[in-house]
Amino acid sequence: TKNLPGNLFAEFAERYGIEFISHTGFLEIRCLKKYLNEGLFLLKEYLLFPEFSNETFDFLKLQVIENIKNFLDDPGAVGLQKIRELIYQAHPYGSNPSGTIDSVTSFTPDKIKKLYEKYIIPCDMFTIIIGNIDQKVMIEKMKEIFSEWAAKHIFTLKNELRLNQKIILAEKKQYLFQTNKEQTIILFGGLSAKKYTKDYFALLIADQIFSGGSSGGMHSRLFALREKTGFF
Repeated sequence: TKNLPGNLFAEFAERYGIEFISHTGFLEIRCLKKYLNEGLFLLKEYLLFPEFSNETFDFLKLQVIENIKNFLDDPGAVGLQKIRELIYQAHPYGSNPSGTIDSVTSFTPDKIKKLYEKYIIPCDMFTIIIGNIDQKVMIEKMKEIFSEWAAKHIFTLKNELRLNQKIILAEKKQYLFQTNKEQTIILFGGLSAKKYTKDYFALLIADQIFSGGSSGGMHSRLFALREKTGFF
């Protein structure tokens, strides 16, 4: 970050036992109460003052490209991606979330910075605080820290990500993809039950039983068959 370049950010976090958990659209920070100010300082650095140095960027880009190469060397992973492409087609759900070697290679620090300024914004953001902390004090701390955070670009998320695009189901077909692996993998795929389906949780239990999550019943017989045939 701007004030903690290089390894200083990680060293600062380790010094105070601060933990970061980051996912798409979600950021969690954990720290002891006595180090709350230090935790909030890191949170502000993380969100408001990221650095995009060429050295760090090139290292991470190579790492992502290697991950994609490993993905392409895994027939099972490639097969699941092919199923997603066949089911969702042009819908964003059909795209490989890891990207492609060509797309990642084309990235530059300037492009990433523009994407950051466009998408990492406080619009529609929710903050949840859990802990033995005075509510009024916490609100004032959050106001003080995030008063500088403003969106540089405003856009309509729905249109930008095409979330309103309908899913067009592919026809039921069989596809064969050639690889240089001796192993043969057969995959069957389709849309699963919607979460608001009344039988959704019952289906989850059934999935546990038939997919190996249970140690008895149907699973034990399937496991015995698998051991004899070498199937997985």
